[in-house]
Amino acid sequence: MNNIKPRKIWNRVLIVHPFGIGDVLFITPVIRSLKEQGVQKIDLLLGSRTREIFKYHPDVNEMFEWSKDRPKTIKARLERWASLLKMFFCIWRNRYEAMLDFSLSREYAFLGKFVFGIPVRAGFDFKQRGIFLSHKISLSEGFNGKPVAEYYLELLESLGIKKEKSRLEFFLGQEDLEEKNKIFKQNGIAEDESYLVVAPGGGESWGKDAHLKRWPLEHFAALICQMSREYGSLFQSVVILGSKSENELGKELKGLLSGFRVFNFCGQIPIRASAAIMKHAKLVLANDGGIVHLASALKVPVVAIYGPVDHNVYGPYPKNPLSLAIYHPSLSCRPCYRKMRYQSGCCSVECLKSLSPEYVFSVIKSEKLIGQLLGDRKAGKV
Repeated sequence: MNNIKPRKIWNRVLIVHPFGIGDVLFITPVIRSLKEQGVQKIDLLLGSRTREIFKYHPDVNEMFEWSKDRPKTIKARLERWASLLKMFFCIWRNRYEAMLDFSLSREYAFLGKFVFGIPVRAGFDFKQRGIFLSHKISLSEGFNGKPVAEYYLELLESLGIKKEKSRLEFFLGQEDLEEKNKIFKQNGIAEDESYLVVAPGGGESWGKDAHLKRWPLEHFAALICQMSREYGSLFQSVVILGSKSENELGKELKGLLSGFRVFNFCGQIPIRASAAIMKHAKLVLANDGGIVHLASALKVPVVAIYGPVDHNVYGPYPKNPLSLAIYHPSLSCRPCYRKMRYQSGCCSVECLKSLSPEYVFSVIKSEKLIGQLLGDRKAGKV
């Protein structure tokens, strides 16, 4: 890749990231680095599900949203095209000096070159899709061997921009906390009640194959029961979070936890209210997905269950004693998610089904996570 030595630093940068909640948080260290280096205007071109993530981000100026959902009527299609043309004009008018394209596709760089007139278009050349990038890093094997966030920061460094704080960030607003308090009041949850957050789904990104990254509900229930038996003072209730499509999972898990105070909020509250709830949780227990990375950005202790996906690449970032990625210790077939593809033909999903709750609990104990949480609880820090 050709290195660039920007004159001082660019004043206007557009960051393109069309993926889901977990992945989009990986650009927050990039935003921090750009701002620390003096970039005045940092704008985002996002997909349809992540705009709310940056609502209170102090370093983000404008946000553009490009939904790829197919309109069902002719009228809706015409409205979509009118909205896109308006958005394209706004982007063109902003006269960006650089585009950081994390889409791994051709179309955004094509638009950057021929429609938006952006001179520097940097990104990753995956499957030879980087033809319209002016500056690119080869990614023939996909993200592999190190965290995705580190790949993103290396793209910056290749452009002569120093990387700053290497951590994920999420900014809550006062109205988020007020919404959380309102939800708790409506459901009879005390403000000082200690609770465990559980996310038994895994997000929307795998669609109909989302079951391939879900730890069995019975395992979640068994682990929660074991944690309660041995460390009952850690939490008084269980809060289940997830998307609308995961509401049935939440109901099933609630049914398996009949001896607990359980609140299923899957699909019933907005993502920012979910974040505010997570911020005050004693612990987040979740499958690989956006909730894991949101917990990391909020600096909340998290236990993340990994199956087909490599925890070294998509695990909690950055690694720290209060963020655990737990996976099957001996199966040679995992991780099988490679080159941005998963094995949809995998019927057994042994990497998750045979990952016993007893083993997960033993890892939690050996890493002294619960001991640290109990210690902080006694000291009034949690």
